[in-house]
Amino acid sequence: MAVYTCFDMIRDCREGKAAGWNYFAKNFIAPLRMLLRHYAGTADHEQLLSRLLQELRSTADRLFARLSPMPERQFFMLLRPRVLAVTKRGEPESDPLDLETLTAALQDYSPVERQITWLETMEYGVPETAALMRVSVETVERLRRRTGELLRARLDRWSENLLRDSGRALGEEAAARAPEKPLQFRDLTDLIDGRITWQARLEVEHRLFESWHEVDHLCRLREADAAITASKPLEDAEVSRYRALLGGAPERIGFWRRLTRAR
Repeated sequence: MAVYTCFDMIRDCREGKAAGWNYFAKNFIAPLRMLLRHYAGTADHEQLLSRLLQELRSTADRLFARLSPMPERQFFMLLRPRVLAVTKRGEPESDPLDLETLTAALQDYSPVERQITWLETMEYGVPETAALMRVSVETVERLRRRTGELLRARLDRWSENLLRDSGRALGEEAAARAPEKPLQFRDLTDLIDGRITWQARLEVEHRLFESWHEVDHLCRLREADAAITASKPLEDAEVSRYRALLGGAPERIGFWRRLTRAR
C-alpha cells in the first residue's frame, strides 16, 4: 500500500476529497494547538482553534489552488500567519523597533546570534530559544543581555520587552523584504537536519548575515520543525470531531481496519 503524505493531502484538499482533510486534521491540528498556546497567551485556545479551522476551510479554495506539493514542515509554515491573525493583539505602548535600527545595533552579530535574537521577536523565552537553537540557556541569556545594551545605546526609549512587543511588526517588515534570489527550502532543511556540506553552510550563513528575511524564514522553520516533532497525530475520534469544523464527513473506516483494531 502506498504511503499517504502531505503531498497527497494538498492534491486531495485542492480537489475537495475527504482523505485530504482527514490527513490535515490528524496531523496538523496538534501542532497548530502548540502555536496557539504560544501566541495566544491565556486566551481560550480551543475557541481560537475552532475559529482558525473554520476560516481555513472557508478560504481553502484560494489556499490550495496555488500550492505545489510540498513537505509538511513547509506547509505548516504557511499556516503560521493564520495563527497570528487569530491571536492578534493591540498595538504596543511604545513605538515599535524597525529593521534599520535592529540591523545597525547588531551589525556584528553572527548568523546564529541573529537567529537567537529573532526568536525573541517571535515571543520565545530563554529556555525555548535554547532548545530551538540547540545551545545552552547561558548562551541565550548572555546574548540577550548584550542585545539589550546595544539597543539601549541607540534608542531614546527602551524596555526589556521591546523585541517581543515589536516582533509582529518586525516579522511583517522582514517578510516584505525578500531577496531577489531567496534561499531554497531544501537549503534550510539541510542546515537544521545536519545534512549540509561545509561549502553550502558558508553560503547559507552569508545569506543569513545579509537578510533578516532569511533569518525569519529559518526561525519559522525551526518553530515548525519543533511543533511537528513534539506533536502526536490525533486519534480517530478526535479527528471526526474536527472534521465537522472542516466541513466534511468523518473518515469511513473499512472492514479490515475495524477488524485489526478489534484485536
